[in-house]
Amino acid sequence: MKISLTHDQVIKPFLVCLALLFLSAPEAKAVFLPIAAGDPDWQYEAPAGTTITGNPGRVNKTYGLTLTTTFTDANPKVITLRTTPGHEEDERFFMFAMSITNNLPAGSDWGGFMISTFDQIDPLPHTPGQDHPKWAHIHPLHGSPNAGSTLPTGPNYKEFPDLDPSTSKGIEVLMLSGGIVPVGSSWMPERVRLHDKNARGDEFQSSDQISFDIVGPMEFQLVLQPKILPEPGTLALMSFGLAMLRFSRRPARGQPAES
Repeated sequence: MKISLTHDQVIKPFLVCLALLFLSAPEAKAVFLPIAAGDPDWQYEAPAGTTITGNPGRVNKTYGLTLTTTFTDANPKVITLRTTPGHEEDERFFMFAMSITNNLPAGSDWGGFMISTFDQIDPLPHTPGQDHPKWAHIHPLHGSPNAGSTLPTGPNYKEFPDLDPSTSKGIEVLMLSGGIVPVGSSWMPERVRLHDKNARGDEFQSSDQISFDIVGPMEFQLVLQPKILPEPGTLALMSFGLAMLRFSRRPARGQPAES
């Protein structure tokens, strides 16, 4: 029996569990740092050893940033990004280069990676299919240039070229696969594009002279988690279990098959 799940069937339970995890976690005082040197508009809070660096200033509402972190276990890393208190915008783009090191124990090679966003102001799971939804989202495929340059365009996920879903529309969970990041090496994707709008970012305010976007605060969490390859013994056990399951569903001799 082959079991297949749709993308929605995978991500919706994940988002619900993630929300429950955040709600049940003990409250701790967060230490926020400027998201880019000399720029007071955005800040971030991250686990120890995780940094975000970038050039001051912006290009076309886009921050060009580098995220550096190391995984010593397979637990997700949660990074919070938000506008600074008192600062409001209609929207913001983030173009990330990442340097993510696999420092797990031997036998913990990565066969994939999950990137997800969790909007703190508009937090519920949403229906995908919009080009630029209001909630914080990922654009897996895009043609926008890196901040501060004109070329190259589009993302480069390096070892993990297989995207689920493979779309340019805004999504909350991106599952990457198609390669291996061995223990002791780093995964270094380029031009990973995130986007957030404030809760009223699609609304406009007009006067006799001008019409402009309504601004507001924004805050979302970026969640990173590697997917460890099953060890050969685990794969063999899984194959044996599936074979036994198929055998157990065969009709007994002389018995009609299930219709």
